[in-house]
Amino acid sequence: MSDWVTWITRGVVDPPVKQMRGLPPMLTGGRDTREALAAAAILVIRQKSDGFFLHRYSTDGEPGGDTWHQSLDAAQQQANYEFCGHFAGWAGVPKEVSDPVQFAFNLWSQAQTGGL
Repeated sequence: MSDWVTWITRGVVDPPVKQMRGLPPMLTGGRDTREALAAAAILVIRQKSDGFFLHRYSTDGEPGGDTWHQSLDAAQQQANYEFCGHFAGWAGVPKEVSDPVQFAFNLWSQAQTGGL
């Protein structure tokens, strides 16, 4: 199993998908009590035995939601849809790396300082 990472290169002004915490209004008597999750800066796709999970993280490492996908291609297509292609190319995480999220933040940090 493998993991892939990328980072957002430019914000999306009106993203087609917003990650939320809480139940939708149809399950809360019409009241919208949801909270928006932090805007994503880092994307990590992790392959598990039951599918591929697209994880989003803010610049300060706060989780920004996750979604399950049947394939790597489907997870990447979801990222492309959500972020309108405004992210760097996907990088595979080397097998010896134990923390793909930290690996992604290291790459993002290097990109911010012109190191990539």
